[in-house]
Amino acid sequence: MNRAPPFDAGIPTPYQQFIATGFTDIWELRPGNLPGYTCCQAEDLSNRKSALYERIDMIFSLEVPAKVKQVRVVADKVSDKTPPPGRGLWPSDHGGVKGDLQFQLLTAQN
Repeated sequence: MNRAPPFDAGIPTPYQQFIATGFTDIWELRPGNLPGYTCCQAEDLSNRKSALYERIDMIFSLEVPAKVKQVRVVADKVSDKTPPPGRGLWPSDHGGVKGDLQFQLLTAQN
């Protein structure tokens, strides 16, 4: 599903539900203030430049990572399109989110 259904006022969105139950939006832990847009290229994937305008693809973690080494949007650059150059298609109507996270190793306590 590419689009979220309309939500009634007072009913939390899925994003709000994830956050309310203790999940962390990893994008919010990265330095800088890039918007992280992942949606949406043209339906036929033929738009010349990236048309991503909305952030709807995310990485959530129940455990907060000890370190966020990198989080970025992928498949959002013209160079990611299929050949031939200038006329290729986007790999998807969405960009992906890639993260390199480091978690603390938990050990059993006696």
